[in-house]
Amino acid sequence: MTDQIISIGCTGNTTVYEKNNLNATFKNFCGDDIQAAVDMSNSPQATWDDCLDACIESNPLCYGFDYGPFIDWTSSNCWLMGKTFPDDSPQPAEGISSCKLDTNSLPGLSDACPTERSSYSVLCGVDIAGNVILNLAAASMNECLDQCDKNTSCHGVAYESGYDHGLLNCYLKDSNVGTTTTRDYATISAATKVYSSTQSSTQSTSSAESTSTAVTNTSAQPTSTNTSTAPASDSSDGGLSTGAKAGIGAGVGVAALVAILAAGFFILRRRKKQKVRVTQPAMQEHRAPAELPGPRLPTELHTPTSYKAPYSKPDIELDASSSSDKRE
Repeated sequence: MTDQIISIGCTGNTTVYEKNNLNATFKNFCGDDIQAAVDMSNSPQATWDDCLDACIESNPLCYGFDYGPFIDWTSSNCWLMGKTFPDDSPQPAEGISSCKLDTNSLPGLSDACPTERSSYSVLCGVDIAGNVILNLAAASMNECLDQCDKNTSCHGVAYESGYDHGLLNCYLKDSNVGTTTTRDYATISAATKVYSSTQSSTQSTSSAESTSTAVTNTSAQPTSTNTSTAPASDSSDGGLSTGAKAGIGAGVGVAALVAILAAGFFILRRRKKQKVRVTQPAMQEHRAPAELPGPRLPTELHTPTSYKAPYSKPDIELDASSSSDKRE
């Protein structure tokens, strides 16, 4: 056996819970076991106070519990009661103690739904999707919104004006909170924070970093039971942020400057080409011709390897003596 605890933790006539903005009193029945058949769940809890926490955080409402000495994590020793029971129901039992919620110690809850609240968009009679980051007690919707204002991670709330779903009736939700309604409720109202453009830009950035791997949860029952429906992020602000608008303006300005420079370069280059075309004919008018007109001479004279001049008989003057000799 492991984690043995000898004392069961029940002392005195009452146990008072003072956490999560709640002050609730339980009547103790030390050494007694609740005999009424009103058990709704059980779990292993190391101490009396842990079993008390389980009862406070229960959904639906827990009206009391039985607790026995903790032996190990394979044994259930904390039994929560789903209905009220008479004070004579607990009977002596060895090693078991119990307590009962004093409903008269609970604060009265207001069902008023404020139609206007600074920095919030209020939705009356509905629950909204979103991850619950903290459950607290609140006597009114405005008190629940006050609790959200104190928590920098809170972006919206759901408030129940009754205890049917537990003693912690104010549900703070993170940046995944949206306007998607999960269900209509007569006793539940919700609200989401409304941000300015600058605040919206900051919240969108932090939300993207913090929820890239998050699984968004919603409520099958009021907000404390999670499902996998993902709401739209930061849907309370539909416009572009100031940072986004400034980025777009800067991009348009740079693009316009580049276009103007490119057009100027193109026009300058075109004018230079036109100037060259105009001046070249004028220069050619004063230039000496590269070649005189006339028949084109061969680039090389071809001389025959042997050349005989045509025969031409020489003029010979014969004297008389030569002539006579030949006649003889």
